Amino acid sequence: MNKRKLGILVMFVLLFAATACSPFVGQAAENGTLTASGTISARQVAIGPELGGKVVEVSVEEGQEVAAGAPLFRLEGALLEAQRDQAAAAVQVAEAALNAARVQQDSAQTQVNLALQAARQHDQQNRLNQWQSDVPEEFTLPVWYYQKDEEMKAVEQEVTDADTALQSELDNLKSVLASASNANFVAAEERLAEAQAAFRVARQVMDQADQAAANEALSDQAQKQLDAAQAELNAAQEAYRRMLSSAASQDVQEARARVAVARARYETAVDQLNALQTGAESLQVKAAQTGLTQAQSAVTQAEAGLAQAQAALTVIDVQIAKLSVTAPLDGVVLTRNLEVGETAAPGSTTMTIGQLDEVELVVYI
Repeated sequence: MNKRKLGILVMFVLLFAATACSPFVGQAAENGTLTASGTISARQVAIGPELGGKVVEVSVEEGQEVAAGAPLFRLEGALLEAQRDQAAAAVQVAEAALNAARVQQDSAQTQVNLALQAARQHDQQNRLNQWQSDVPEEFTLPVWYYQKDEEMKAVEQEVTDADTALQSELDNLKSVLASASNANFVAAEERLAEAQAAFRVARQVMDQADQAAANEALSDQAQKQLDAAQAELNAAQEAYRRMLSSAASQDVQEARARVAVARARYETAVDQLNALQTGAESLQVKAAQTGLTQAQSAVTQAEAGLAQAQAALTVIDVQIAKLSVTAPLDGVVLTRNLEVGETAAPGSTTMTIGQLDEVELVVYI
């Protein structure tokens, strides 16, 4: 609807108002002149950009009819386009990272399968003979009674208990050795240990000297060193022997024996656990499964990275779409407050669109 049509509409509305007020005009002829004022209003919508920027195109003029969705004006978007290129590149990088992570996951799964296959082949004979294994005569249950995972759980508990006992005995030995009443015996032990170490070294040096070419001078010196080490060893052993009758020797020897037994218990329990770690429970399979778990975590992380990159790209696309402002409804452009080259501020009113299909006339009498 152009300005001429708008003017005709206004004149029609004024004529209608004058006709509607004709009874009052007749009465005014008797009592005097009757005058009235009023306003004509239409539904108006203020148009403004959600983003700020330089105006590069204006598609409408004042008085022009527009349909809902018709383009009104467009802002310059070089910066957002550059940001979109950057975001799109980030999406490509994230996709490549995800593909690489999935390849690693497939490779890790293959390693698990290979490790499991090799472990089962290695454990095949054990599985064939598992019902023929010897058991202590003190056992009342048959060899097949417990499942392998139950046996492993029991042995793992034994390893834990044995380790706890070993640490307790080591603490006890440390306390016994630190006791002042055992100081002389502990000193004899230390002297004997040092003498044994020196003797082993001297004997090895002597063997090397005997094998050397033109070894007369070497053998003489090595023999002197060995003789001195032998003498010290004999003296240390004699001093230790004289201390064996003391109460301190009994306390220390008992503490050392308890440590030795506790350590043997722990080592034996570990050996039994290792013997059960075959087939699917082998350490090779567990290591491969750990690698698979890490690869799966990497895939999950890569998927999250891709989702984040895609979300960033979507944000840029939404911003780019907002550079083009369209008519929100059918109507007529009543005002246009911008030109190409101007800078529009976010939220500023740049145009007004009015709906003139229905207007309201208010007359004050």
